[in-house]
Amino acid sequence: MDFLDFFILLDQISNPIKAIKNYWLKLTDKNEYLGERFIAFLCLFLLLGFYFLMGYILFFILLKK
Repeated sequence: MDFLDFFILLDQISNPIKAIKNYWLKLTDKNEYLGERFIAFLCLFLLLGFYFLMGYILFFILLKK
């Protein structure tokens, strides 16, 4: 089961638009359990922060050379 979860998470990393859309739909769904919406908010925040950080690091690596 952990092996399957690994591939699901790998798909989310390689396809960020799909993951962001999935978390956004969970966050904006009014019928969703509050705990699921909170987890979706945290995941969305961390995912967007990660991609902005990677872009920021890549930007400075390209400017340094």
